[in-house]
Amino acid sequence: MGSASIMLFNNFLFFISTVFGLNTPITSQKTSLEIDLSTKIVTIDYYDLVIPSNTDEYQKEEAIKELKLAKGLEERYRSFKLLSKKFSNEAGQINAHITFKYDNEEDLFYVLKFEKAEDNLIHYRLFKDEILESSNDTNKTNDLKRNLIWDRETTLIKMTISENGNYKKANEGVSSISNYW
Repeated sequence: MGSASIMLFNNFLFFISTVFGLNTPITSQKTSLEIDLSTKIVTIDYYDLVIPSNTDEYQKEEAIKELKLAKGLEERYRSFKLLSKKFSNEAGQINAHITFKYDNEEDLFYVLKFEKAEDNLIHYRLFKDEILESSNDTNKTNDLKRNLIWDRETTLIKMTISENGNYKKANEGVSSISNYW
C-alpha cells in the first residue's frame, strides 16, 4: 500500500473502514461532520467512498460485503452507540451517512482528534492533507483556516473537509466502490 499508512488526514473522518474496524481501507473523498454537544449525537456523511486501485478484485468485493454488514463501531469505541448507518448511490458515487450517540465527550474528542484547551475552547487542527470546505468555527485569525476553534458556548460543531489527493497518489489511484456495490 505504499505510504497510505502515514496519517496525512484524520483516519476516523476519512476512513469509514476505521469506524467499523474493516480490514480493507475504504475512504471518502469528502466528509461532513456535525456534533451536537447538547444531545450528544454525532452525524458523519462520507461522500464518494473509494478503495485503493491496487487492491485485488476479491478483496474489493469482500470489503464491500464487510462494509454493508459492519456493526463494529460499538466494539471499537465503547462510549459510542450506533443509531443509524445508511448508504446511497448518487451520480455513480456511494455515500454513507452514520449517526451515533456518545457518552463521554473526552473520548469523542480524542477519537476525532479535537482538543479542549485550558481556556475551554474547542480546537481542531487540520491535518496536512485536509482541505477545509466549510465550518461554523469562530476562529478569526489569519492562519489560513488550519486551526478551527469553537468557543465555550458552542452547542453545535459543523465542518466539511476533503482530502487533497495525496492518498490517491500514494495508492496508485483509487476506484469508486460503486463499481462493486
